Amino acid sequence: MMRYRAMLKKQEPTATVAVQHNRIQELLTEATTLLDRTRLPAGAAFLSAFLILLQEGLEAVLVLAAILALADQKRATRCSALCPRRLDRGAGSRRMHLVHHLVCHRVEWLDT
Repeated sequence: MMRYRAMLKKQEPTATVAVQHNRIQELLTEATTLLDRTRLPAGAAFLSAFLILLQEGLEAVLVLAAILALADQKRATRCSALCPRRLDRGAGSRRMHLVHHLVCHRVEWLDT
């Protein structure tokens, strides 16, 4: 096919291009004949397609899990760097510490 396109670009003689065209037509006819003889049963085709979709879906889940793990790791790193425990214990540090844990560590509020 590439040679055929090159012949058309170079504007080679019509007879030479026609020979290449006929050869391509023969190859396409042969490919069609081979494909028509080797058909999968409907059940096998469905199962093959289903397994491919299942594989792609699992790959997508793995990619999402990796992205979420990376985001969680970055959040934890940022959170530990900003942890109020590292700050001086001044006025309101206990409140800051509680807010820090509520926001960064998703600690649920418990009435005590």
